[in-house]
Amino acid sequence: MNTFTDVMIDIETASIKYNACILSIGIVAFNLYSPSDNTDSLELLIDKKSCDDLNLHTCENTMKWWSTQKPEVRRRAFEDGPRLNIKEALIKLNDFCKKYKCKRYWSQGINFDYIVLENAYTQLNMNPTWKFWQLRDSRTIQHMLSDTPNKPEDAHDAISDCKHQIKVIQYVYNKLMPDQMNNENITSDTLSTSVSLNSNSSTSVYNFRKGDWNCRVCNATNFSTRLNCFKCDSFEPEQKVRILKRGDWFCECGVVNYSSRTSCYKCTSVRN
Repeated sequence: MNTFTDVMIDIETASIKYNACILSIGIVAFNLYSPSDNTDSLELLIDKKSCDDLNLHTCENTMKWWSTQKPEVRRRAFEDGPRLNIKEALIKLNDFCKKYKCKRYWSQGINFDYIVLENAYTQLNMNPTWKFWQLRDSRTIQHMLSDTPNKPEDAHDAISDCKHQIKVIQYVYNKLMPDQMNNENITSDTLSTSVSLNSNSSTSVYNFRKGDWNCRVCNATNFSTRLNCFKCDSFEPEQKVRILKRGDWFCECGVVNYSSRTSCYKCTSVRN
């Protein structure tokens, strides 16, 4: 059974603008709550000319910066192969994401990697797999503690960057919420969590409410408003008999909203 819950994506580019030319894409699937080397990864090396043909941006200053990097780093970014055209790379990225159906998509910062990728998808009249409410920022998590692991020397290799960022967020989660790590019963993002941030204790407690249920497949805890598991998307048969009030509505993210709401309480999508 697939145990991966999250995806980390890192890209290398020839610019720092939203429409940057993409040189490589690193994707690593992992389980946020089980720190280990059990991951699956995919590195996509991209033919720069295919990005140039889309008029994606190359910055002179960024290229000068690349010229200061180690030879092996430059080769990985520009020369090593095989190289895919940008459309082939984005198709493979979507296929990888669909394979694991992960719930969260991470990157180092909220305003670069996914914005650049989504611009490339738009230029090719394609759509990415992820939804906006699934995006997460590892940089914010990193700065929650002062003793997070140092970045490896082989920085700016997309896969190495991904694995380092995964290591950092798992380290922080383990420090702040140790009861959730490696405990499939309480791995929900939406658990009512109480964390004591002193040097001697850290606790995480979930108080069950009427109708809340544990998934029969992955054993994750779900709120009563969900018909399918937030983690593995398995359907809960017993939830079919739950009575909804007139006007209550289902959002595409999987939760039920009261009739009085015009947008989803979880992902903020507007009611259709």
